[in-house]
Amino acid sequence: MTAPAWFANPPRQQRTRQAADRVLAAAEGLLARGGDEELTIQAVAAEAQVSVGGIYRLFHDKAALVRAVHDRVMARMEDELVNALRSSEPTVSATATTLVSAVTTAMRRRAPALRVFLGQGAGDPAMRDRALRGVRRVDAALAEALARDRDGLAHDDPAQAAQFLLEMVLGTTMRAVGLAGAGASGANRRWDAYVSQLDRAAQVYLTAPAPVPERVATRGARPGRRRS
Repeated sequence: MTAPAWFANPPRQQRTRQAADRVLAAAEGLLARGGDEELTIQAVAAEAQVSVGGIYRLFHDKAALVRAVHDRVMARMEDELVNALRSSEPTVSATATTLVSAVTTAMRRRAPALRVFLGQGAGDPAMRDRALRGVRRVDAALAEALARDRDGLAHDDPAQAAQFLLEMVLGTTMRAVGLAGAGASGANRRWDAYVSQLDRAAQVYLTAPAPVPERVATRGARPGRRRS
């Protein structure tokens, strides 16, 4: 198996792999606590109990370390979302609520790290490709969940409905995570209202029949006759 591109020297021995795991865990923890400002190579080295030189022997630079942490976080988030969808009640309504709850919880919990990923990922094709692979996996799980209740779904194509809904939930939550603070009671109340409104929007999109467009009457045209 080809080693990930972010490794300067892929860890082969057990001791080196353990050191790499400690470095990644330390970097993830620092990102979670304070974002990019907390993430310095010196801080990671102190947290992981390895030397600064040891980190640079593992990773090309800080950007490569962030790329590795991004892969680690994305894998965990994918598992959380896919497992939640697969274990939800087999109704469209339950699937929508499960998706919104799982996405908003996962992304808010990792908000500081996600802001860093968004910033670096804007100019990093490898990170964008990794994120897209994760989205496709969750998209497939959502389509499978919606297909369990075809009678309750107001769309002929579960895959198309899943793709649009996931884009909506991820996009709006990404924006909320990027702009909203967390921790204060007022922020918590606003976040709860956001989650509630997003769930409502998801429910309506999945279950409400599409409106039938009304024919616009044109001046001088007889009812029931087409214009030539």
